[in-house]
Amino acid sequence: YFIPFEETCKAETSDVCGSGHYKKADTLTCEPCEGNCEDCVGTALHCTSCVDKDKVVLKDECKDSCGEGYFHYPGHWLCEECQKQCTSCENASDNCSYCAEGYYLYGSAC
Repeated sequence: YFIPFEETCKAETSDVCGSGHYKKADTLTCEPCEGNCEDCVGTALHCTSCVDKDKVVLKDECKDSCGEGYFHYPGHWLCEECQKQCTSCENASDNCSYCAEGYYLYGSAC
């Protein structure tokens, strides 16, 4: 891979491009992430972490919170979807706080 900001080539490894860049497979170059993305994969806008560490990643974008129907593991910045019967969950997809219509909360399950 060609590293433009270092003007050198490196063998392919999982972290060849380093933080703030992604591997662009069709040109074999390392390209910068865009927007508020600290790290990205595959494209400049497919965020995996944010520059602002108080933000979380929801659907490839840096947000203040995961929002309804999503959660993130403590210390982990990627939002993941709650189980379909949960409208809100915490720390795990099946640890429901609120249930979808037609479901009832029993402990932490719907």
